[in-house]
Amino acid sequence: ARIIAAARRNIEWALTQQTASGWFRTNGFTAEQVPFTHTIAYAIRGILECGVLLDEARYVEAALKAARGLAAQQRADGFLAGTYGDGWVPHASYCCVTGVSQSALNWLRFDQHAGSGEFAVAADRALDYLKKNHRITGTGTPEARDISSIMLRSLRSSGSIVLPDTGSPPNMAATTRPPWDNSAIF
Repeated sequence: ARIIAAARRNIEWALTQQTASGWFRTNGFTAEQVPFTHTIAYAIRGILECGVLLDEARYVEAALKAARGLAAQQRADGFLAGTYGDGWVPHASYCCVTGVSQSALNWLRFDQHAGSGEFAVAADRALDYLKKNHRITGTGTPEARDISSIMLRSLRSSGSIVLPDTGSPPNMAATTRPPWDNSAIF
């Protein structure tokens, strides 16, 4: 009961930060920072899931208002700006691919919850954008190495894996950390 009450207090506070456009103030990594699409998507998802779990339609509606506002900013190719200010005004010319990915998941979750297809086109555009633009190897520079080699070097230097230096990707089963733990990389 205490955890649910705390969750409600937090969501109620977050809703005081929502503007008429559906955007949330103080949603950046600092209070003064314009929020990244990444943090916007986190807020939308948290409020949506609390609304669903607590059977609180007002929370779902607040999240939906934000999701619609963000979806309205999406370009035809699926691009979303890296940051947005109030009124969904883009403040960055770059794309935050994490935020695009999270937004696609949010839009699919809204459609799943509502049993509708309102966000199907936006989700498809976002996923198409990610498939075309998300680099899965290297850093994009001429001296870039395959990401598996970068991971291997990092895992070796952290002591998480001890393998001969073959330049091959590591056998993740041989690591002491689960394969999804990337703390050694960052």
